[in-house]
Amino acid sequence: MSGEPLRDATPSERARALRLAGLSSARYVWVSGAPDRSRVFIVRPEVAVSEFWIAMRLTVVACLMLSSAAFAQTKTIGPTARPRPATLSGRVFAITRSGDLKPARMASIYLFLDAPPKRADDEDFMYFEMLREALKAAQAETEATDVDNAEWARGGWTVSEDYMQQHWCVRKLRLSRQTLHRTIAWAEAHHKMSEVLVTEADEEGNFQLTVPRPGAYYVFASGQAGFNDALWGGWPSSGSPNRITVDAGSSYNIKLSSPETACLITEQAGQ
Repeated sequence: MSGEPLRDATPSERARALRLAGLSSARYVWVSGAPDRSRVFIVRPEVAVSEFWIAMRLTVVACLMLSSAAFAQTKTIGPTARPRPATLSGRVFAITRSGDLKPARMASIYLFLDAPPKRADDEDFMYFEMLREALKAAQAETEATDVDNAEWARGGWTVSEDYMQQHWCVRKLRLSRQTLHRTIAWAEAHHKMSEVLVTEADEEGNFQLTVPRPGAYYVFASGQAGFNDALWGGWPSSGSPNRITVDAGSSYNIKLSSPETACLITEQAGQ
């Protein structure tokens, strides 16, 4: 072995040599320098031997030939490639009791990304916000229905039961749409609009969306199909029929045919 005589490794050299050798400790660690400023680390885990037999009897030898410039090298990491966008297309419609298909003309289509939080205790993400808004809407509906029932029992209502059913349907539809709009407003305020996609169907209820980010999405549609004002898509859960998993670069086609809520257009439910 040419170069400078063996010497004991410094603490930093010892740590580096052990790491290169894959050892947690060793009894001896020597260093031999060379004229070109490279170094050879020699690691002896067990007992010492005569210096004449060091090169032949080493249990582990970790050699690292590094010039002085090599210590200054840094690893350059290139930009992470973005996933290829997916395509989601579909049609929104309702089927009447007589079997007629009624397209949801110009319906609004919403996709909400079900992105998991970075921390288990993090409630600042859209899925939780959608659930909170859905619970508020359900509570408001229950309270209003209780008031209506109490008034009905006292004889305060002088309308038919069919009218009341329509009244309740319109209110539920309005509260459901309110949940969607408030969730979008929350996403805007919290800079999470990259997790929301919105488009509009054509005259036949057909739509197409480019989905730049893979993941699970909840799909909703809101609009009119025939004589019904309706909302398609149930509220979030892992088993929701309107939850779809989108992979990068893939194409999907879905049908939204069963509205969650549908009311005859006798009152304005509001978009």
